[in-house]
Amino acid sequence: MYIIEYVSTTLVLFFITFFIGIFIRFAKTARIIPAKMLSAQKGGLFEHYKIVAAIIALLVIMHLIGFNPYAGDNVLAALFSAFLIAAALYIVLVFIFVFLFYFIAFLHTKVAKIEDREAYYTRHNYKLVLTALVLALIIVLVTLIPVFVELITGS
Repeated sequence: MYIIEYVSTTLVLFFITFFIGIFIRFAKTARIIPAKMLSAQKGGLFEHYKIVAAIIALLVIMHLIGFNPYAGDNVLAALFSAFLIAAALYIVLVFIFVFLFYFIAFLHTKVAKIEDREAYYTRHNYKLVLTALVLALIIVLVTLIPVFVELITGS
């Protein structure tokens, strides 16, 4: 009956864990390392399949003992849904800001007539991505703090 919810939650969790893995590797190495996308290898979409399987198993167990994780009438289900939305929103915002910042950097190299663009991008790459990560986090937190407060207090 809730198969569509479990499948969509699984897909969203793979999406979230994939990009969190990318962000963590970027923070450690300051570069994005390409890998086979549809694999369980390091850098692949299914790299964190054990984490996703554990979360889905927990949701199924909760459902089997009578606590519906997809019902809108309990606080835990609402917090779980809000977390999934917040994580997906964060990832989307990061990519929008990274695209925007690189576009601005591209325009800057054109206007300033910078000859060695690759060196310019390499020098500013970490700052551009880190700014996108922080700015997206601030926007998601400012947007969702009132939602979490309302869910917790019940008002």
